[in-house]
Amino acid sequence: MLVTLTTSVVLNMLRSVMGLHWAQEVSLFPVATGMALTMLLLTMKANKPKADYVVFSRIDQKTCLKCIITANLKPIVINLKEDGKGGLGTDIEEIKKTIDEYGAANILCVFSILSCFAPRNYDNVAEIARVCAAKKVFHVVNNAYGLQCSKCSAILNSAIKIGSFDAVVSSFDKNFLVPVGGSLIYSPTKGGFAKKTAEAYPGRASISPLLDLLVTLLEMGKEGLKELLKERKELYVYAKEKAKEIMAKYGESVIENVDNKISIGVTLSKLVEASKKDAGAFGAYLYTRRVSGVRVVGEGKKTVCGVEFKNLSLIHIC
Repeated sequence: MLVTLTTSVVLNMLRSVMGLHWAQEVSLFPVATGMALTMLLLTMKANKPKADYVVFSRIDQKTCLKCIITANLKPIVINLKEDGKGGLGTDIEEIKKTIDEYGAANILCVFSILSCFAPRNYDNVAEIARVCAAKKVFHVVNNAYGLQCSKCSAILNSAIKIGSFDAVVSSFDKNFLVPVGGSLIYSPTKGGFAKKTAEAYPGRASISPLLDLLVTLLEMGKEGLKELLKERKELYVYAKEKAKEIMAKYGESVIENVDNKISIGVTLSKLVEASKKDAGAFGAYLYTRRVSGVRVVGEGKKTVCGVEFKNLSLIHIC
């Protein structure tokens, strides 16, 4: 009963507060986002058993790659390209070329990203949705912490009008102020992959993540959540302006990747030159001063889950 009630409240929030009117069903999971993505991919694999590849629009986060590898699938990493707006964006032509090269029958899905780290911008989910619909390939959207951002919701609303995506995955903690350990999968069709993944869930689990979510949403209510979303927008603008002031003191600047309304990126070139230290050291400095979630784009190559990356963003959090 509690699961049914929480699911109903969350679906109502998605539709009435986040503006995702296309959302037809949602399933809640007592696992973090990466594991929910793994379960989703395994469920998709059961529906398309001969497909072994996932076309993955690059994001420098180990979890995304790990969930593909754990599902016994093979990632095809599509590097980003400069989008002309100060950031990095989706290489749609390379995604099309890859699907044609490997064959749509062998591609399980295209794995696109919304919430992401500067200087990366959101994927062009609408165009990816158009491609997936035309080539009849599943489309998974990782919207881990994008529910808090109206821009991400607007992108999803545009995508569903011109193409298709089969499921979207988001986190409890990053969007609803609850402890880590829960996630939701929502889809635009009833009986879709949100429900199928929930039906494939093995065994039992703790009710704590769902209970935390229900209590938090009931305490906030619609108006409380709307106010928090509005406040987040205002604080983002404030933080960006303050970052500009601080970085200017050291001859650095804020990267104007205008389409990313969640993450803020700054240059470090002059600081690195003056200190004669690796860029990653600055991330470590911040971490030891209790600034978590910092990523620094380092030079060189690094291998993650058997895939070699150039200039991988380094993470300095536990």
